[in-house]
Amino acid sequence: MREQAPMLCVIWSEDLADRVAGLVRAHPVLAPRLLYAPRRAVHAYAIALYEAPIVDGGESEAELAARLASTHPRALLAEAMPGCSARLYAILDRCGETVRPAIFYQRLHALLLSDLALVVLDAPDIDDHVLDFAEMLGGMNSVVLHARRALHHSPIRAHALQDLLDLLADHGIAAADLADRLSERGGAKALARAVRRLIDRLPLPHPGLAAPAGFRLTTTVGELRAVGRRFGNCLAGVAGRYDTGWLEAVRGQRVYVVRDDPPVVACLRRASEGRWWVEQVSAHANESLSVEARRGLERDLAEAGVRLLHGDPHRALWSLIDLPRTSDGDEADDDEVDDDVDLAA
Repeated sequence: MREQAPMLCVIWSEDLADRVAGLVRAHPVLAPRLLYAPRRAVHAYAIALYEAPIVDGGESEAELAARLASTHPRALLAEAMPGCSARLYAILDRCGETVRPAIFYQRLHALLLSDLALVVLDAPDIDDHVLDFAEMLGGMNSVVLHARRALHHSPIRAHALQDLLDLLADHGIAAADLADRLSERGGAKALARAVRRLIDRLPLPHPGLAAPAGFRLTTTVGELRAVGRRFGNCLAGVAGRYDTGWLEAVRGQRVYVVRDDPPVVACLRRASEGRWWVEQVSAHANESLSVEARRGLERDLAEAGVRLLHGDPHRALWSLIDLPRTSDGDEADDDEVDDDVDLAA
């Protein structure tokens, strides 16, 4: 059970400190209630004070003191926040030993009356970060709320899951498919497995080229990862720092051409519409192909109608920029302004 011992000292907010001091001086009977009551009671008194401002014609301080002295904190809470959740008083114990600003209690009250109440009730300690997280989930897919425990109440992980759900939805894969695979009490590993299974269903767009004889094109992320597992290379992963090939393939920027026997996988990168270059070719376990075997593959690709560059266009540009100086006559135009120079500098 949560500790129930009375607090020896309460730090009241700047908005209430002077008022509490004045009430205790004028009505010493309130000292045990306002200074040494259990956490939930002190927070309830704070809410009652926030909701009982000093106004002309309103409740006098003497009347307020009498009401605080004679009314149970739970009843004061119900008066200050009509219609509040029956669970509000109990969970005030989790709000710490410091009285919060009025807006904190108002946000907590609203969340407990919404579909997001479970986010708050899950938290062992309730602070602004918990309320921020709960309110953030209100604008996200309900599956993110469903997976909140697996996300460890992390806004970064919640946004990450929402982003992946949006990507899947763009390809016709519904978020409900993830909810069906995930128990509400499932952990982070279960969530990761469920997301990977849906990622495996992502289709790879047809690149508009034909595979050479004996080769095939991969058509889904799952098929691409299966090739990686069979070949023992990084294509099997989706979440490592360098495992971005699947996403490039989904965007149509990379194409993987596969031969099963003998095993060969070639990665083609898109240079422009209808033009590619061979970024990497390997056999089993990333074993490099011989120069002759690679050239043979490039010939097969060309014969299949694939328009190939000799290499990476960025490297091609760099090879020209990094040309060695030869003779003065060859550098006659070096005095011309370089396009890369900032003329406004």
